Amino acid sequence: INAEYMGAKKYMDDVKRKKRCVPYTRYFGGVGRTGQAKEWGYSLGRWPRKSINVVGNLLRNAAANAQLKGLNLKNLKITHLMANRAQKQRRRSYRAHGRINPYMSCPTHLEMILQEKKKPVKPPGDHKVRKSAVSSFFLGRECQFGDAECTGCEHVLQVSATPSSSLLLISSVLMQSSMSQYKNCLLY
Repeated sequence: INAEYMGAKKYMDDVKRKKRCVPYTRYFGGVGRTGQAKEWGYSLGRWPRKSINVVGNLLRNAAANAQLKGLNLKNLKITHLMANRAQKQRRRSYRAHGRINPYMSCPTHLEMILQEKKKPVKPPGDHKVRKSAVSSFFLGRECQFGDAECTGCEHVLQVSATPSSSLLLISSVLMQSSMSQYKNCLLY
């Protein structure tokens, strides 16, 4: 999703005022066409006021929780939004001749996660990589092709500054090929 909180709030206000629409991509039998749906690359759209109010209340509640935790609302992003079917609630509809029909409601479980945007981390000034257990194994070994500065080749391992990510990167590389291929490669 990765929508910003402020942008989502503005979008819902625009839908309430019918300046922008919600595109219908599934279950769109009987849904009319509107030119506002071109923004999303579709032709069918509506302005579902009741649904927008429910999602807006959930978004407002999540923002209040974020403020309580000391997060900045301008840096919030919606990273996860999921809707699932909830259990139907039963009522009765009394019909003619003593019959009874079910009168069910179809509620929904909504799940929303907001996170603060991560600031980009700049590499240190001298661009040196910290040693880890894995990088010390590869450090100082020359490339098997004889080139001491073989940047950009497939056989060179690029390791980032954090040891945990370097372990993750090297383990994913080694799963694809054997360990013996990378014994002589130079690490940058």
